[in-house]
Amino acid sequence: MKLFLVLSGLAVLMCTTAQAQTMNEREAAIQTFINDNSGRIATVENALNATYAGWNGTTPPPTAPTGRTLIFSTTHETGSLSSWNFGRTAAYNSGNGKTWIAELSNAKSGRYALAQSITADETSGARCFITADKDNKGIPHELYATTYLYLPTNFPWQKVGSWYNIQQYKERQTVGASSFVDPTLIINIGKDSNGAYLYLYNWIVGQRVSYNQSGTKKYLPLGKWIKLEWYVKSSVSGGATWLKQDDVQIISKTGIKTISNDNYVLNWSVDNYAGTGPGATTIYWDDCSLEAPK
Repeated sequence: MKLFLVLSGLAVLMCTTAQAQTMNEREAAIQTFINDNSGRIATVENALNATYAGWNGTTPPPTAPTGRTLIFSTTHETGSLSSWNFGRTAAYNSGNGKTWIAELSNAKSGRYALAQSITADETSGARCFITADKDNKGIPHELYATTYLYLPTNFPWQKVGSWYNIQQYKERQTVGASSFVDPTLIINIGKDSNGAYLYLYNWIVGQRVSYNQSGTKKYLPLGKWIKLEWYVKSSVSGGATWLKQDDVQIISKTGIKTISNDNYVLNWSVDNYAGTGPGATTIYWDDCSLEAPK
């Protein structure tokens, strides 16, 4: 009877075009789930949720692009920060900063997204980190971070001041070490008379330089999900980085110092953390992933 329920659900699932592209993976996941949970009633939804954390039951589970290995991904459909935590607390808030999973009618996918709010400048920060992979190994020194950012229509971009940190890499000596945790590269929001835009900042001692957009500046739309893809190769002498906004490359730098010591490990985070200016703000993230070259 249990097997019949699973196979019946699978037959319905196979009829949907949107899900057919990953059917071989799903069939394997379902069979594995049945084998490992023979004492329980397994359904297609159980199986896929167990194998693809955060799967929302309606869209194909995330897969890594060709030539990449998936390190981390979440669509936040667990309704909690569990997909970020990997057995350790991912959220690190200072002052009145807050990080939580919010239910949104306009989430990028599903019903939930990561929300980050601050109530004051600089003394109030919200950050959500990936400090290692699920096996407690340091995240790779060559990494692609893909995220979707939502800035509400009331986002006070006109008040953005000296800096506004929304993503960063931090370096430390070993996984879990509490000492020596400093930024390396940061995605900041800047502004001019036409609107808000992104730039990179190299925070490493001896660098402390901004990497600005080349060509026609691409501004940040409000009230719309924005796809960000950020590549970083962390190296003392041969580092590189590029940033894409909605699949358009806006910044690219090579041959730069992107880590203080090649033996240090890295943390990556999404943030809502600002210098002087904007005051109380809330921003949202969804469909986040980290990938490494194969």
